[in-house]
Amino acid sequence: MKKYLITLLVLFVTLVLSSTFANAEVTGKCVTDTNGSIVISAAGKLGNQTYGSGEEETKAPFNYENSYVDSEFSSNNTDACQTQPLFYKIKFYKVAMCTADPYTGNANPDYSSCTDIFSNPSGKEVIVEPDKEVDLLDDNLLLPLGNYKYLTVILSNHLHIKTKQKYVYADGSRAVMYGSGDTGGANSNTDLCYTKAAVTTYTGSTHDASYNSAHGVTVQSSDNTSSGSRMECTSGDPSTDYDYATEIIDSLGGDGTSLRPNLAYSSMLADTGVDVELAATMLKTDNVSVADDLDNALRINAHFKYTNPIVISENTVGFKLNFATTRGVSLDAGQDGSENIFMTKVGADPFTVEVQTKTRRTRGAWR
Repeated sequence: MKKYLITLLVLFVTLVLSSTFANAEVTGKCVTDTNGSIVISAAGKLGNQTYGSGEEETKAPFNYENSYVDSEFSSNNTDACQTQPLFYKIKFYKVAMCTADPYTGNANPDYSSCTDIFSNPSGKEVIVEPDKEVDLLDDNLLLPLGNYKYLTVILSNHLHIKTKQKYVYADGSRAVMYGSGDTGGANSNTDLCYTKAAVTTYTGSTHDASYNSAHGVTVQSSDNTSSGSRMECTSGDPSTDYDYATEIIDSLGGDGTSLRPNLAYSSMLADTGVDVELAATMLKTDNVSVADDLDNALRINAHFKYTNPIVISENTVGFKLNFATTRGVSLDAGQDGSENIFMTKVGADPFTVEVQTKTRRTRGAWR
């Protein structure tokens, strides 16, 4: 089988700067002003904005842009804003292209049709930033010629996010936000909130001692209080404790009391602007076996199914992975009885991967 020598890069891109994504509509983002600050509505500032009903009613000081309505609560109001993080740190174990679907539901993934792009049992940690390229490989890459409809990626389920965000009231004045260590009424112009070192989970569960031991962490709870907030807010630049927050994808659904190890294919077009379907499997540290409890679920195996296959030909001279994370972080808030808005934590939201290749006849253009 013929192979051609090319180089692999990982690229973190915005939807705006990539011509592939430029016309995509991404739903569920919060309203922002012209400076990119998230807008707190007048009703939200007063605590009069909610979603849900009865015991499930929750204060929601933000609104989705473009009048988007959340399907779960049938509401334009929200207490969580999806946006693009400034730094996204991921540990990769495997990246492979496949001619047949490696996702098998509850069974172990089938990699028999896959060709490794990257494989390292110990993993390699990579920091991806908007509009910057970083090498995933230390050496050059040999790829078999062929058409590949699937890409499979194995990574740590501990995702690290470092970011900061400004907030503004609907009348244009600086917002007063609250975070870790803040007490109600003491803040002024604290309109910038940032991540600090903290460990939370996707399901919100803090789990037990055996889980913390197996994962080598101490999971923290989060809520709308001075002691329960895992972000900090300031009237100036972030302090020296501006750091990576860790979000563990502890299960692919549920409340964290039991493991949901699989997630069937669904379209990611509305979430990320990329026309691709995503399925996922929680794996053990052998990177092959499906996890069977919360303690040994330490890997995520993300499977991407493309409408148009990845084509590797004799003219291929470059290969690039575009990580679309326009909604890669969820900024989660809570509002207390005094209508103070606390930034409780950041959550890691799904990213997608688009593959681009470069050929001789395109005169250096990516496609």
